[in-house]
Amino acid sequence: MSNKTYNSYYYWENLIKKDENTLKNAFKDMPLTKESVFLHHVIVNCYGESYDGWIYFPNSKALLGFLQYIYLPIAYNTIFLGERHGELAFPMCTVEGLLEMAREGTKTVNKEYIPIMEKQLMDLKTLWQLDDKECIDSLKEFGEALNDCWSSRNDIFFYFNIFDSPIEVGQYIMKTYEEDEMVDLERIEEHLGVKREEWLDICRNLFENEFMKRKFVEILNNRIEDMI
Repeated sequence: MSNKTYNSYYYWENLIKKDENTLKNAFKDMPLTKESVFLHHVIVNCYGESYDGWIYFPNSKALLGFLQYIYLPIAYNTIFLGERHGELAFPMCTVEGLLEMAREGTKTVNKEYIPIMEKQLMDLKTLWQLDDKECIDSLKEFGEALNDCWSSRNDIFFYFNIFDSPIEVGQYIMKTYEEDEMVDLERIEEHLGVKREEWLDICRNLFENEFMKRKFVEILNNRIEDMI
């Protein structure tokens, strides 16, 4: 698939119309390859729904498109709705359209964040001109800046982390669990369904056979505990 396809609102809108679980399963039927990249993304609304999930993409431009056309519209929309609407809802418009409606809306809350959102969108859109390696590196930097901006809120907040290899994913998950004082190694291994070293070995070597690929995806989709 051409990378230009991912820079299209209509491509992502059609995915949403076909499958409401696009936030989690946009590329579930695509095989993992060495070009695949990974996203851990979180949206928390203390007045209603929250989401914490993993998803993988065929390349950095697919991830970029997802962030611009799916993730940010849902996250920003959640900020604008505030306490009034507890569900995480895709606004069925571009970020530009959402910001325009928010600016004109009489019931919109948190309008003071619109300039920040506009700057973030502008920064994100510049990444389309980069090659895959530059794009993924810049997306990581963008994510760090965005997380610093939004993750410090107490009631409604969001953040994401990007990984460009399975071993980065595996090490991040182990580190996150190990830093949780409430979870010991035995419980970590129970969550994962494999021993610690077996999990890391899967992450290091999954491209060597199909079983490891399937095991990695199964653990990522079904066994990772809430990491918010």
